[in-house]
Amino acid sequence: MPLSNNGKIFAEAILQGFLDAPKSLAIDPTTATSSSEQNSQNRDPVQSIIDSITNSSNNMTQENNSQTPLLIIDNAPINSQQVKVYDTNTQSIESLLQQAEQDGITLVVWPLLKPDVLKAIQINTPLNLLTLNELDNDKIPLKNNACYFSLSPKDEAVNTARHMAKEGKQVPLILIPSSPFGERIANIFAQEWQKLKQTPVHKQSFGNIDSLKARTAQNTGI
Repeated sequence: MPLSNNGKIFAEAILQGFLDAPKSLAIDPTTATSSSEQNSQNRDPVQSIIDSITNSSNNMTQENNSQTPLLIIDNAPINSQQVKVYDTNTQSIESLLQQAEQDGITLVVWPLLKPDVLKAIQINTPLNLLTLNELDNDKIPLKNNACYFSLSPKDEAVNTARHMAKEGKQVPLILIPSSPFGERIANIFAQEWQKLKQTPVHKQSFGNIDSLKARTAQNTGI
């Protein structure tokens, strides 16, 4: 991430997301405390819901072993990986990739800035790259170790339309916020969809979660 100069504000937000993500994952049983009271106080609410449903499913299975359980929930993933952070404004792209390889890194999430994406994918590296920006279609080389994840809502709308069309979907429904931004994203999706499928695109706008629930309950929503 560019932790200084251009892109710093975006990089810090993305980095915070990486640091916050493990909080929603299960606790490693080898490091968990033996105090059940302390565990209940510090327990993640999402994990509590998963455990409740899993226990209910297991109880139903035990009561009737002759039937196949309808609901099977896998254990929540446990975060066992470490994230190493490099400031991309301190070294060249070549040096950073070499350093990451020496440090035993297997997946590099980067570059964030579009000019650096082309430079990174032109370098011959065995590391897997998840770029946080996307090049124009005519400039994207085919590489097995590179995946492009655009942070642009416009690009994501276009990519979503293409992905759904490729999967054979026929009638998409877009949920968007009631704002000029939401309308703009919906229009971009619809324009790309018309190029690919020429079928209707349904749209549902909402002001907040409560208004969406209310409209749905009144049969005027989704």
